[in-house]
Amino acid sequence: MVWKEQEAREKEVSQIGVSACGATAVINTLLALDVPFTTSAVKLHVATRLRAESAPLVEYLMSRCNAGTTHVDMIRGLQGASQDLVYARFFHMYPQRSISLVSWLSHWIRKGAVPIVTLNLQRGVCSGVPIPDMWHHQMVHGVSGRGVHLTNPLEVQTEARLWPQLASPSELKVRRDDVMSRWTPDIPLHPLIHPSLPQWRRFNVLGQVVNMVREGTNNSRSQFTQYITIPASYSSGVTIALLRTNPAYEELRLAPELPIDPLAPVSR
Repeated sequence: MVWKEQEAREKEVSQIGVSACGATAVINTLLALDVPFTTSAVKLHVATRLRAESAPLVEYLMSRCNAGTTHVDMIRGLQGASQDLVYARFFHMYPQRSISLVSWLSHWIRKGAVPIVTLNLQRGVCSGVPIPDMWHHQMVHGVSGRGVHLTNPLEVQTEARLWPQLASPSELKVRRDDVMSRWTPDIPLHPLIHPSLPQWRRFNVLGQVVNMVREGTNNSRSQFTQYITIPASYSSGVTIALLRTNPAYEELRLAPELPIDPLAPVSR
């Protein structure tokens, strides 16, 4: 354990602001590593991006692609807020890796490292349960026979529950209401197929929006498409952070990417 249960309840910092789960994970990680920092420094270096809630549809969708933080932002935050005392390395988990997640996390925790998971909460949702609206970063404060112990919020998730969220393609579902409430007939949609945005063309976001709008004008339909899927700037995986003075620093720096499960599905 990085923190035991009671210690986690006493030390854990909850969400510090809108879309700020990445900055929150950085704060918890610095606390766990016992590194002096200021919250203002974390915010400055992480540079959380916000959704353009009042923007027209295309600008809003573009902001949703980038809102919040990526693992790159968190690594920059860890290094900057610690004045380079902390080294961090991201491990991709998509496509799913051929490892025992709990054993692998345990290996690094035993060496004094602190993991942060980057999860797509929209995957692995039970039928009938509303799909969450975001990805999420959570510091891992330990592993046990029960599973992976997470902060913000404090919870324990089984490995089986985490893998669909941890091994996710870089995509985001945007709810129908968020699309239709920002669409008007005079809004130009052609930026969605601009040559500089190949991912948006590959996801056929323009076609998805047009189909959703057409559904809205067809009063005979009894069911409507509930979301569109857009590319996301996030990558699912695990960031491992430790002090540069830690004897395991070189091991982490030189560690190869984890082997891909040959049976893992690959989307798009």
